[in-house]
Amino acid sequence: MGKWVLSLKDLVGKGFTPRGESLRIKRLEDEISELKNELSRLNGIVASWRLVDLVDFGELRVFMYTNDLSYIQLNDKYRRHTPSANKRDFSKPYRSASERYHNGREPLLSFLLSHYWLHDLDFAVFDVGCQYGTSAMAAAQVILSSGHTNHVYAFDPGEAGRLARYNIILNGLESHVTFECLAVSKGTFPGLVFTETGHSENNRLVNRTPTMEASSMLSCVHPSTSTPRGRICPVITLSKSIRRVARWRCSKA
Repeated sequence: MGKWVLSLKDLVGKGFTPRGESLRIKRLEDEISELKNELSRLNGIVASWRLVDLVDFGELRVFMYTNDLSYIQLNDKYRRHTPSANKRDFSKPYRSASERYHNGREPLLSFLLSHYWLHDLDFAVFDVGCQYGTSAMAAAQVILSSGHTNHVYAFDPGEAGRLARYNIILNGLESHVTFECLAVSKGTFPGLVFTETGHSENNRLVNRTPTMEASSMLSCVHPSTSTPRGRICPVITLSKSIRRVARWRCSKA
């Protein structure tokens, strides 16, 4: 017991007291919290200041952020191209719905669209979370080259979505693809979208990573608000999380 009292006195003499240690720990926790907040603020600044490059895939040209993983992984031959006013004719080469439908090597999207056409079904295409707009434009390309006029609606409220509208115009598809900087939901209400730093194509309303994200306000809308009033039409939805054919009542809320 005497040794314990002596050791405690030694510690107290050096300034180590139980209360003093608690205060030090509290100060350290406060400093760590401040550093985390500063890191989050700096991540937001990094996310908002980005370099953009023009990527040419041959059939489609796309503006992309150079610090995104999707850009970094590209072959160098696709990068650093110069914008041009020349528009590409996506109606050629023409391929009929029957030809696409019976071609076993045709992509799933082309096969699905051809199935609708062969059965005389009217439809629209929704790309929910379109990122840079590449999938929406690819769908429009298939529609045009098949001689049809079905419309494509693209939605993305995140960082990559800010370039989607320019990509659609760049490829001369603004009459065939309608872009909305909105999140699709079961209702219409304001919300927050969170974008992961370095992955502007990754946007989320849930499953957040606070130390690696920037946030911004957005509007959530029901899909019916983006389609012509009074129509009942099948909608083919393109999404990583939604791979289905759905029917929406296309009437304004």
